[in-house]
Amino acid sequence: MSKTLRISLTEKQLLKAYIDNPDLLTEEDIFITEIGKEFQYILLSLKDDGLSFIPEHIIKRSEEFVTPEALSSILDTEYQADKVSVYERELDVDNKLQVLESDILKQITVELTKKGAKDLDILESIYEKFGDTLESIKQEDDSKPFTFRKALDKHAPVLLKRSTHVSQTTGCYMLDRLMPNPVAGLCILGGFSGSMKTTYTMYLEKQRLIKRLPTGAINTELAFNGYMDNFIPSMIKENYHDILGLDIDNTDFNSIVEKFEVLQDRYGRHDKFLLYPKPTASIQEVKLFIKYCRKKMGLHKDTLFYLFVDLLSMLEDFGESGNSTKADAIENGVNKLNNMALEENTLIFGTVQFKRPEFATGRKIEKIEDLEKLRASLSSIKSSGAWQERARFVLLLNNPYHMARSFPCNPIIRELIDPILEVTMAKDTYMGMNGNSVKYYFHSNYKQLVPYEEEYEENEGAEQSEDED
Repeated sequence: MSKTLRISLTEKQLLKAYIDNPDLLTEEDIFITEIGKEFQYILLSLKDDGLSFIPEHIIKRSEEFVTPEALSSILDTEYQADKVSVYERELDVDNKLQVLESDILKQITVELTKKGAKDLDILESIYEKFGDTLESIKQEDDSKPFTFRKALDKHAPVLLKRSTHVSQTTGCYMLDRLMPNPVAGLCILGGFSGSMKTTYTMYLEKQRLIKRLPTGAINTELAFNGYMDNFIPSMIKENYHDILGLDIDNTDFNSIVEKFEVLQDRYGRHDKFLLYPKPTASIQEVKLFIKYCRKKMGLHKDTLFYLFVDLLSMLEDFGESGNSTKADAIENGVNKLNNMALEENTLIFGTVQFKRPEFATGRKIEKIEDLEKLRASLSSIKSSGAWQERARFVLLLNNPYHMARSFPCNPIIRELIDPILEVTMAKDTYMGMNGNSVKYYFHSNYKQLVPYEEEYEENEGAEQSEDED
């Protein structure tokens, strides 16, 4: 028998299931053998013409391989009605394995055995195709609706991890207090100008970088060199102004260079942090960047990936165009980002600029209570409806130290305010942690945030320790 006439048992089971129940028939090209493909074509054409799948109709449509004997063999095949999706999955895997064997591996062999220099771009493209095919084989088919039992089975590994105290972390224990159960979606980091949105974003990035947690970063706020100059002072413990060389005669720059080289060596093989190479991006480019990061880092589909975007509104899609207003552009863009985050199992942290606080206009800060009137709220977000309604989380950043130095202020009040950043959960779709806050002390010399515990909390901790002793 010709190889093209061979038909697998799985194909026969599927065809018998389709003949018995035409509603199950798929239009996808899932059959491997020529005879299987011809049977599928015949059944689809009969269905289009409103004809039943009786043997006589099938044989009439035969073109080359379908014979009465082949049809009889299929009609005699037993199958399990509730396993049709399993049969389709088996054929899909077999198809992709054939692609690996007959197409991709052949291409690799041809390229590697060529004489002379190898084309690395072609090899990388083949490698990516190989990886994509393997990944699609490994992944379950989540495109079809789940039964409740299937949903329970899919959620079981999450519960198992929790029972063994294995849980996902944001990488920062203070942020874990606000987001004890991080999930895919969009998280807005909002604040007025000077609220340290960029500094806080970099702090979170560094915490994940140090812990080797999968992280991506897109920066549209600072030029590349400015971003790096702000990023590294706390990592090499050198003064920010010294790194900039503002007083080169009084700076030991050799020490800075030595520490910088140590930092380079430390992260020479680090592959869990990737920085987007351009200062601008569209939402589509963000999606491609996420896919690239997940593939490059070898992340399982269940592993939550973190992406930091500073400044979110600088993405190309958020500008006015044609008949679209700024608010419409923001709403459409945020919808796309949130859907993308869910599809790619990614938690996107994006900074958003707040409009100028109304109280600050023509006013002077005369007392501590006046600073409270400058505190950020959800209504402070520009086009707040679109941002806050679509985001899964909203974190508000409040920096009274900057406020006291940016607006007319009683000098006594100004001196009383410490450089402390307050981060408040204003919206939490999942855990309802609204109103909870954490604080960080800011060391301006190193551009460094340090978790700050209230004094009474420290005393309570000390008392508890003494009791335990």
